Amino acid sequence: MKTMKTFLLSIFILLTTLGMGQKTLTMQEARTKGLIKELDKTHYTAMNGDKTQAAFPGKKSEEFLTAYKQMFYDLANHLDKNGFKFGKATKCYNRIYFNSNGTINYYFYSIKPDEIDAANEAKFKKLLGDFVKTYQLKITAAVNFYQAGPVSFTDKE
Repeated sequence: MKTMKTFLLSIFILLTTLGMGQKTLTMQEARTKGLIKELDKTHYTAMNGDKTQAAFPGKKSEEFLTAYKQMFYDLANHLDKNGFKFGKATKCYNRIYFNSNGTINYYFYSIKPDEIDAANEAKFKKLLGDFVKTYQLKITAAVNFYQAGPVSFTDKE
Protein backbone atom coordinates (compact mmCIF):
# COMPACT_ATOMS: atom_id res chain seq x y z
CA MET A 1 0.00 0.00 0.00
CA LYS A 2 2.82 2.41 0.87
CA THR A 3 4.53 1.60 -2.43
CA MET A 4 1.33 2.38 -4.35
CA LYS A 5 0.96 5.76 -2.59
CA THR A 6 4.58 6.60 -3.34
CA PHE A 7 4.11 5.57 -6.97
CA LEU A 8 0.93 7.67 -7.36
CA LEU A 9 2.60 10.66 -5.69
CA SER A 10 5.55 10.33 -8.08
CA ILE A 11 3.22 10.23 -11.08
CA PHE A 12 1.33 13.28 -9.79
CA ILE A 13 4.55 15.28 -9.33
CA LEU A 14 5.79 14.30 -12.79
CA LEU A 15 2.53 15.26 -14.50
CA THR A 16 2.31 18.52 -12.57
CA THR A 17 5.87 19.41 -13.55
CA LEU A 18 5.24 18.56 -17.21
CA GLY A 19 2.03 20.56 -17.21
CA MET A 20 3.84 23.62 -15.92
CA GLY A 21 6.40 23.57 -18.75
CA GLN A 22 8.52 26.67 -18.97
CA LYS A 23 7.16 28.81 -21.79
CA THR A 24 9.57 31.72 -21.46
CA LEU A 25 13.25 30.95 -21.93
CA THR A 26 16.38 32.67 -23.12
CA MET A 27 17.56 31.60 -26.55
CA GLN A 28 20.53 29.90 -24.89
CA GLU A 29 18.25 27.86 -22.59
CA ALA A 30 16.10 26.88 -25.59
CA ARG A 31 19.15 25.77 -27.60
CA THR A 32 20.57 23.79 -24.67
CA LYS A 33 17.26 21.93 -24.30
CA GLY A 34 17.02 21.32 -28.06
CA LEU A 35 13.64 23.03 -28.19
CA ILE A 36 14.19 25.13 -31.31
CA LYS A 37 14.90 22.14 -33.55
CA GLU A 38 11.94 20.24 -32.12
CA LEU A 39 9.49 23.13 -32.35
CA ASP A 40 10.58 24.00 -35.89
CA LYS A 41 9.35 20.53 -36.90
CA THR A 42 5.82 21.24 -35.64
CA HIS A 43 5.42 24.95 -36.45
CA TYR A 44 5.29 26.71 -39.84
CA THR A 45 6.98 30.07 -40.31
CA ALA A 46 4.42 32.85 -40.03
CA MET A 47 5.59 34.38 -43.32
CA ASN A 48 7.62 32.77 -46.06
CA GLY A 49 8.38 33.46 -49.72
CA ASP A 50 7.19 29.90 -50.38
CA LYS A 51 3.45 30.17 -49.76
CA THR A 52 3.23 26.45 -49.03
CA GLN A 53 5.51 26.95 -46.02
CA ALA A 54 3.78 30.05 -44.60
CA ALA A 55 1.05 30.12 -41.97
CA PHE A 56 -0.02 33.50 -43.40
CA PRO A 57 0.52 33.49 -47.18
CA GLY A 58 -0.01 36.48 -49.43
CA LYS A 59 -2.18 39.31 -48.10
CA LYS A 60 -2.74 37.44 -44.82
CA SER A 61 0.88 38.32 -43.96
CA GLU A 62 -0.12 41.99 -43.60
CA GLU A 63 -2.86 41.03 -41.13
CA PHE A 64 -0.36 38.93 -39.22
CA LEU A 65 2.16 41.78 -39.03
CA THR A 66 -0.49 44.11 -37.63
CA ALA A 67 -1.41 41.58 -34.92
CA TYR A 68 2.27 40.83 -34.21
CA LYS A 69 3.11 44.52 -33.76
CA GLN A 70 0.09 44.90 -31.49
CA MET A 71 1.44 42.09 -29.31
CA PHE A 72 4.60 44.11 -28.65
CA TYR A 73 2.57 47.22 -27.80
CA ASP A 74 0.53 45.10 -25.39
CA LEU A 75 3.71 43.64 -23.89
CA ALA A 76 5.16 47.13 -23.43
CA ASN A 77 1.95 48.19 -21.66
CA HIS A 78 2.13 45.09 -19.44
CA LEU A 79 5.73 45.86 -18.48
CA ASP A 80 4.91 49.51 -17.80
CA LYS A 81 1.79 48.66 -15.78
CA ASN A 82 3.96 46.44 -13.57
CA GLY A 83 6.56 49.16 -13.02
CA PHE A 84 9.27 47.62 -15.20
CA LYS A 85 11.85 49.97 -16.74
CA PHE A 86 14.72 49.05 -19.05
CA GLY A 87 16.39 52.39 -18.38
CA LYS A 88 17.45 52.77 -22.02
CA ALA A 89 16.46 51.51 -25.47
CA THR A 90 17.11 47.77 -25.30
CA LYS A 91 17.50 45.46 -28.28
CA CYS A 92 15.98 42.02 -27.90
CA TYR A 93 15.93 39.12 -30.35
CA ASN A 94 12.69 37.09 -30.11
CA ARG A 95 11.61 33.70 -31.41
CA ILE A 96 7.97 33.12 -30.57
CA TYR A 97 6.04 29.92 -31.19
CA PHE A 98 2.26 30.26 -31.41
CA ASN A 99 -0.56 27.77 -31.36
CA SER A 100 -2.94 28.01 -34.33
CA ASN A 101 -5.45 29.91 -32.14
CA GLY A 102 -2.89 32.67 -31.50
CA THR A 103 -1.91 31.74 -27.97
CA ILE A 104 1.80 31.66 -27.24
CA ASN A 105 3.33 28.20 -27.00
CA TYR A 106 6.93 29.33 -26.30
CA TYR A 107 8.66 32.71 -26.17
CA PHE A 108 12.46 32.64 -26.50
CA TYR A 109 14.43 35.85 -26.21
CA SER A 110 18.00 37.10 -26.17
CA ILE A 111 19.21 40.35 -24.67
CA LYS A 112 22.94 41.06 -24.67
CA PRO A 113 24.44 41.30 -21.16
CA ASP A 114 25.58 44.88 -21.76
CA GLU A 115 21.96 45.82 -22.53
CA ILE A 116 20.47 44.69 -19.19
CA ASP A 117 21.73 43.69 -15.74
CA ALA A 118 20.92 40.28 -14.25
CA ALA A 119 18.40 41.56 -11.70
CA ASN A 120 16.44 43.51 -14.30
CA GLU A 121 16.52 40.57 -16.71
CA ALA A 122 15.09 38.30 -14.01
CA LYS A 123 12.23 40.76 -13.47
CA PHE A 124 11.71 41.05 -17.25
CA LYS A 125 11.62 37.26 -17.61
CA LYS A 126 9.03 36.92 -14.85
CA LEU A 127 6.78 39.64 -16.29
CA LEU A 128 7.22 38.24 -19.80
CA GLY A 129 6.23 34.80 -18.45
CA ASP A 130 3.08 36.29 -16.90
CA PHE A 131 2.23 37.96 -20.21
CA VAL A 132 2.81 34.78 -22.24
CA LYS A 133 0.44 32.75 -20.05
CA THR A 134 -2.63 34.73 -21.07
CA TYR A 135 -1.84 36.56 -24.30
CA GLN A 136 -3.56 35.68 -27.55
CA LEU A 137 -2.77 37.25 -30.93
CA LYS A 138 -5.68 38.94 -32.68
CA ILE A 139 -5.30 36.52 -35.60
CA THR A 140 -5.52 32.74 -36.02
CA ALA A 141 -4.05 30.30 -38.53
CA ALA A 142 -4.79 26.80 -39.76
CA VAL A 143 -1.45 25.59 -38.33
CA ASN A 144 0.90 26.27 -35.43
CA PHE A 145 3.47 28.88 -36.42
CA TYR A 146 6.45 30.93 -35.29
CA GLN A 147 7.96 34.32 -35.92
CA ALA A 148 11.48 35.47 -35.12
CA GLY A 149 13.25 38.79 -35.24
CA PRO A 150 14.56 41.75 -33.29
CA VAL A 151 12.64 44.40 -31.42
CA SER A 152 13.83 47.45 -29.51
CA PHE A 153 12.11 48.04 -26.19
CA THR A 154 11.85 51.58 -24.87
CA ASP A 155 10.37 52.76 -21.60
CA LYS A 156 7.13 54.70 -21.65
CA GLU A 157 7.47 58.35 -20.72
